[in-house]
Amino acid sequence: MNIETTAQTEKSNSTATVPAPKATLADFIDQNSKLVTSVAAFVALTAFSLQIENPEIKLYSSALTFLAAGLLALELWAKLPSLPYHWRLTAFSHVLTILMFAMAITGSQNFRQCGSHRLRILY
Repeated sequence: MNIETTAQTEKSNSTATVPAPKATLADFIDQNSKLVTSVAAFVALTAFSLQIENPEIKLYSSALTFLAAGLLALELWAKLPSLPYHWRLTAFSHVLTILMFAMAITGSQNFRQCGSHRLRILY
């Protein structure tokens, strides 16, 4: 009876000390490939819509596609696994954050240019 209890205790202690495997970037992308692809598609649409010559179409299409990309990126951030995860996954989340902020800054600059052009037309 004593030997069985000791064996069970050792078995439960050995499983408790095994650290959980770190989440990797490849696993994360495999699990969320459709969402990653959707974010990339809307980022590309935003970049494309910023090249349109008509200022009103440029303004609204770039704003809407950026909003969609931002919402999908937030969903992607929400699906990040809990710590610990691999450094590549950390780098991916930081690059995604920087990309969204850079697009927001670029979009706000273009919004001001389109807005000032629209005001000149009205007055």
